[in-house]
Amino acid sequence: MKRVFIILFLFITTFADAQVFYRRSEFGLMAGGANYFGDLNNNYGFQYLRYSGGIFYKYNFSHYIALRLGGNYAHVGYDDKYSKNEFQKMRNLNFKSNIIEGGIMADFNFFDYAIGDYDRRFTPYVTLGASIFFF
Repeated sequence: MKRVFIILFLFITTFADAQVFYRRSEFGLMAGGANYFGDLNNNYGFQYLRYSGGIFYKYNFSHYIALRLGGNYAHVGYDDKYSKNEFQKMRNLNFKSNIIEGGIMADFNFFDYAIGDYDRRFTPYVTLGASIFFF
């Protein structure tokens, strides 16, 4: 297993170095957790964490302008049976909800920016976009 990890790491490093100067397209995956904190839940913490994830595609028109499409998904919920408060346990409320979000964003870099290029590694930027979500 250790060898597979080292070989995979070397392959990814080599691939990344080959793409130093300019990437026209970027693709990404995200994975994480989602947590509800609201009227039903007064026990804030990570013990009731649920799954979330996302995907995005970014097209760089130039070193200055890019367009990004993305989508995210999260699953949230809570149940009064987890509460330490006796009134909330007797109330016996619960919910589960799926949150689906999609959006489009435009990025504008003020300076010439290129990933991996030491001389062009920094730029302030502005992002403008719109999203819609369902739950």
